[in-house]
Amino acid sequence: MNCRKVKKLLVPLLEGDLSKKNKEKVESHINVCIHCQKERELLSKSWQMLDSYVTPKLKDNFTANLMQKIHSEHAKIVKVTYKSAQFRFWRLVPVLASFLIMLFAGSLIWKKRMNKELISKIANNAPQEVVTTVKDEDIIRDLDLYESVDLIKNYKLVSELEVIENLNNQF
Repeated sequence: MNCRKVKKLLVPLLEGDLSKKNKEKVESHINVCIHCQKERELLSKSWQMLDSYVTPKLKDNFTANLMQKIHSEHAKIVKVTYKSAQFRFWRLVPVLASFLIMLFAGSLIWKKRMNKELISKIANNAPQEVVTTVKDEDIIRDLDLYESVDLIKNYKLVSELEVIENLNNQF
């Protein structure tokens, strides 16, 4: 028999609940094994202490006082009910989560819409170039006009120059 089985059978051995065959096997192992001998001694001492234990005398009103203390402690314990703040908070968690999800989705939609508006504003304000096809005859006809564009742009200066020349001629 091994030590593990013997340790399981020590309590029934001390109580006298083992069969003769098992009792002999356990006793033969205990005689050989030092560890199991110590275990039996410690267990026997524990049994002796329990047998010699004298229960203390209690006051007559001990039970009533104990029950009163239990009820007073029980009243201090806060139960989580439908009315408690903790329960109300947990009921609001799904509502708050759905609100945050809707807020996030709304901000994404708003941002996308604002980007489209911004792109359309930029596209509308961008300078546009108009390309027209011009024939060679039109270019030749308007060539004189193109050459004198600088004069037309500086017409004011040219007219002032003429006034100055006229004044110089007079003096």
